[in-house]
Amino acid sequence: MANEIIPLKTGMVNCYLIKAGDGFVLVDTGISLSRAVLDRELEKNGCIPGKLKLIIMTHGDIDHSGNAFYLSKKFSVKTAMNVNDSAMVESGKMLMDRGSGSLTRKIFQFFLFRLPKFRKVIEGFERFTPDVLLEDGFSLADYGVDAKIILVPGHTPGSLGVFMADGDFIAGDTLNNNRKPVISPIVHNEAQLNDSIEKIKLLGIRTVYPGHGRPFMAVELFK
Repeated sequence: MANEIIPLKTGMVNCYLIKAGDGFVLVDTGISLSRAVLDRELEKNGCIPGKLKLIIMTHGDIDHSGNAFYLSKKFSVKTAMNVNDSAMVESGKMLMDRGSGSLTRKIFQFFLFRLPKFRKVIEGFERFTPDVLLEDGFSLADYGVDAKIILVPGHTPGSLGVFMADGDFIAGDTLNNNRKPVISPIVHNEAQLNDSIEKIKLLGIRTVYPGHGRPFMAVELFK
């Protein structure tokens, strides 16, 4: 039986619950400002302490890792991500080892990190060390999910996706759908991102569950 992906309504950032037998795996955690909403969404979907098996971050950005430490303590569960983004969450320095990036990224960061509300979120980030370091091809079978991890660096050095056996793909910020399906315009390393997109095209994806915006059919982007 295929694992169900449950989108959680947490605001501008998408978090996803994967039904894993009698429990769940959570992919991404939102920012601390969305904590109360996330708590309600988890409880509404039956994800209560004792039911959560693993927390996966598709990458280290604060809008995806902001509630990881809190949830790991609340649910007594391990956190998982790729080692290439671990320095971000361990230090709380979201621009650490990010390189110069694209002009779009520079402009985005210049304005975003100067917003008082967002600066407060960054300064209050609860640092943590990931318990599980995810590599390309890592199987989630031990957590009750028929899926594997696909490394897709480019948006960040440690960006990854979760590729389900039925063809669904949780993409993090590598793919987005705010207005229409697009490849991330916020780029750390363009060459890496291009390679990752070619890798994604070969997977035979059915439905994309993006980091931002609504799920979409892969053929809408990869025609």
